[in-house]
Amino acid sequence: MTKHIIGLVSAPFTAMNPDCSINLEVIERQAKFLNNNGVKGAFICGTTGESMSLTTRERKDIAGRWADVAPDGL
Repeated sequence: MTKHIIGLVSAPFTAMNPDCSINLEVIERQAKFLNNNGVKGAFICGTTGESMSLTTRERKDIAGRWADVAPDGL
């Protein structure tokens, strides 16, 4: 089944802590900001370059956090 995406899709950065670990707490604020500003989707771990420096576990953690906190409609 093909799903057509209509509207703006953002590519949010992955926030990092000073020790270079991922900062999962920032994701909820990012998701709310995008949703409040009319963004319809988030293309995570993909376009700003950090994805290739993350482990598979880190990418899964990021995706899981986005799935947990993204408002309906994002």
